[in-house]
Amino acid sequence: MISRWPEYTEQRSFGKEEKDIETIKEAVRGIRNIRTEMNVAPGRKASVYVVSEDQGILDTFAEGKLFFASLAYANEVTMVSAADCGMNAAREQAGIPQDAVSVVIPGATLYIPFAELVDIAQEIERLKKEEKRLEGELARVNGMLSNERFLSKAPEAKIAEEKDKLAKYTQMMEQVKERLAQLGR
Repeated sequence: MISRWPEYTEQRSFGKEEKDIETIKEAVRGIRNIRTEMNVAPGRKASVYVVSEDQGILDTFAEGKLFFASLAYANEVTMVSAADCGMNAAREQAGIPQDAVSVVIPGATLYIPFAELVDIAQEIERLKKEEKRLEGELARVNGMLSNERFLSKAPEAKIAEEKDKLAKYTQMMEQVKERLAQLGR
């Protein structure tokens, strides 16, 4: 109780290490968000390519490779320097597939080959089921909104809610169709 508070000393300041950890945290956060958006199983690991023109960022990932691989669910982490040739040329030289999913962080772009994240046949099947479900929802909402009796008797809040559902389901259907087109059905 009577001890002095710790005082700031330059020896306890780790600016570079703090910046490195923040870079890795941002990369992990981005990869986890992409995996969540794509419904990737937590146990499914994939290769991660870190492409940067900044050698300091590449060194950060090289030094923290084990921790980063564990936190980002990566089975392999490859650093690719784009200093001499630019991002696109470095990507081509590293053999990163065109369908790779990318995560952009300050000073670097991380690529994950799509085929390693998702079983494509299973993803197509899931998207087709979602498309069928959305078709049913759109038919139901359109039926309600085209029914004169519903429109004349329903409260404004209910009509607005159904219009919001129509917009939401239409947008979701567009995304599903776009994704199916990307996967080549």
